Amino acid sequence: MRKFIYITSAVLAALISSCHKNASTINESASFPSEFKFLDLNLKVLTTIINTNKKTTAVLYGNELAFKRAAVHDSIRTAGEQYVLVTWSQQANPDWFGSKIPYELVSVDVVKILASDKGITKTEHKRYIGKNLSPSKDTIGQAAVTAYILAQKPAIVPDL
Repeated sequence: MRKFIYITSAVLAALISSCHKNASTINESASFPSEFKFLDLNLKVLTTIINTNKKTTAVLYGNELAFKRAAVHDSIRTAGEQYVLVTWSQQANPDWFGSKIPYELVSVDVVKILASDKGITKTEHKRYIGKNLSPSKDTIGQAAVTAYILAQKPAIVPDL
């Protein structure tokens, strides 16, 4: 009879502990607003940037053209390249002591390389700010941000 009680207790304890709701592995605070349609852009990661002074984490993404240009380390821009720099504030990682993870969206900078009528490329820069990614009307410093984004070196990724 004691064996039966021990086995029943062990099974009940296992069932009760298995019913406990697991914490979500999705970082909701760092997620994009659904109306931004970030996944529809089909971008690839080019590099990451950590700014410890500003306590931000950023990821530079590029479309297929930008990714190919970065892979061959070519500095000549072609029309159709698109770069997206996503910046998040940081928070302590609750699952790993001493590490930081993205917290809330700070900004998204989109730089597109456009062709002009004379065959010379030009750039277009748009900035979205805050966790709702509202379009910014402030144009001060756009040239500097564009130059910063285009100057980033790609992360080295081995061939698979």
